[in-house]
Amino acid sequence: MRIVQLANFHAPTSGGLRTMVDRLAAGYRRAGHSVVQILPGPRDRTVVGPWGLRIELAAPRVHACYRLVTRPSRVWNLVRTLEPDVVELNDRTTMVPVAHRAHAAGIPVVLISHERIEGMLEGRLPAAGVRRALADRWNRSLGASLDVVVCPSAYGGVEWRRVGAEVEVVPWGVDLDDLHPPAHPVETPADQIRLVHLGRFSAEKRTPLVPAAAAELSARGWRVHLTMVGDGPLRSRLPSPAGVDVAYEGFVTDRTRLARLLGAADVGIQPCPVETFGLSILETLACGTPVVVSDRGAATALAAPGAIIGAASDPGAIADAAEDLRRRDRGAARLASRRRAAEFDADGAVERMLAIHGGFDGRRSALAS
Repeated sequence: MRIVQLANFHAPTSGGLRTMVDRLAAGYRRAGHSVVQILPGPRDRTVVGPWGLRIELAAPRVHACYRLVTRPSRVWNLVRTLEPDVVELNDRTTMVPVAHRAHAAGIPVVLISHERIEGMLEGRLPAAGVRRALADRWNRSLGASLDVVVCPSAYGGVEWRRVGAEVEVVPWGVDLDDLHPPAHPVETPADQIRLVHLGRFSAEKRTPLVPAAAAELSARGWRVHLTMVGDGPLRSRLPSPAGVDVAYEGFVTDRTRLARLLGAADVGIQPCPVETFGLSILETLACGTPVVVSDRGAATALAAPGAIIGAASDPGAIADAAEDLRRRDRGAARLASRRRAAEFDADGAVERMLAIHGGFDGRRSALAS
């Protein structure tokens, strides 16, 4: 098969979307398929990667990390030339017109839905009914041009099923060779708690809850060390609470260093209530560190005894859950966390996606003139 992946919000310092798009591409290539990625970039260029071609189209910045394709007609012209067996769409913004054109031309289109529109709008539109109506209107329009919608969780598929889309749930996986617990873990003194957060620092991720929970733990008498791994629009507004030793590590590309940072903590904190999966949660678990997650969204489906506790979006509730995990036997928590991460196989996700793509029986497009 020739698979063409389309994505916005894919950049060297972006997170889960980039990780999964590239991991799928590598898996497709290992299985003997041809892969081409079409992405936004600082300028037009074509790069030969380990899995095939990456075509970057000059696109303006819409954020310190991200660029957004503004001329989808250029993307469509490339897709037509490439004659793919399937288009894998990882975007619900400016790439949408390409899905419409591909569908009209007979090219199968598979959307990987990395987020819920309702969740993204939650902090901006307080009325749930309005958020739902907007999501349904947008998804219904896009859904007419899709053969399948792939979601990493049942939670992610809810808004698609409302509009009658065909949904396949394919949980993502983590590379257990790259990320693993420390070979020689250092035990934390009884009065100390080491916290870690991995992710994009943004409003929808509820990042400010992390230092707020650290401050609450400090007020309760703990000596708190907080490691913040990542970056995002809220970075300059995140505080360093009094009494908390905070280290902002920025975006970490070195997987060995990332494993060391995640594995050195006693507890991870991932408070986003609208996650459609939570790859950063799995990555933290893979390093042997249990995690406090939101009691809403897809993260609750990852819950496992000794590895994950759900908490309300409140610093006090998060601090309670962190204390609970901290007071458990660290060796047992490390084992439970690693075991839970191992249940999500990265190769299995590739196999599921290839089964979906292969279900179109090699249907070739009758390209529009």
